[in-house]
Amino acid sequence: MTVPWLDNLCMNLASYMPGDNMKKTRRLITRLAMLSNILTLRRISSGVAKRFPTYEHFIDTGLMTDREMKKLEKLDQTTEGLHATTWYPIQWAQGVLRKARDEGSISSDLLYEKLQSNLQDICSKNGTLLMYAGVNIPLVYTQLVTIAVHIYFLVALFGRQYLTPTRYIGAAGDYVPCTLR
Repeated sequence: MTVPWLDNLCMNLASYMPGDNMKKTRRLITRLAMLSNILTLRRISSGVAKRFPTYEHFIDTGLMTDREMKKLEKLDQTTEGLHATTWYPIQWAQGVLRKARDEGSISSDLLYEKLQSNLQDICSKNGTLLMYAGVNIPLVYTQLVTIAVHIYFLVALFGRQYLTPTRYIGAAGDYVPCTLR
């Protein structure tokens, strides 16, 4: 599956970082992962691009802070807008996760590694989505494949029927007509 879902990350955050004192950290990591996902979808989908045309719209919805917007704008200037910067919020989330581990909020390295793996999975799937979006499949190709599959089905339908021609020969040697009623 290519579309990144945040469910595994959120469930693991709730399990591995329990308590009200970690609620802010869990929400921050989830928000950053969601920001990365929406930044990716904004580059692919015109509907998402209309909903979030600028970084200010992310701030209005609470998905981004002013400080994060300035960092992303600086990164966009550095890359001249030619490269995807959707990985940057995941990097921030990994930093927050590392800080939580250093403070002892995550009890073991195994749990920390699992959460990092969840973040890396989201980042990887976002990259895969961007690569798929870069390859446009013409409409004619999909129509051609659809027609080819239908033709193959019809040929296979008629070609795989077992006929016994002697069944249609009458007692006098003439053929008995087969009609549909």
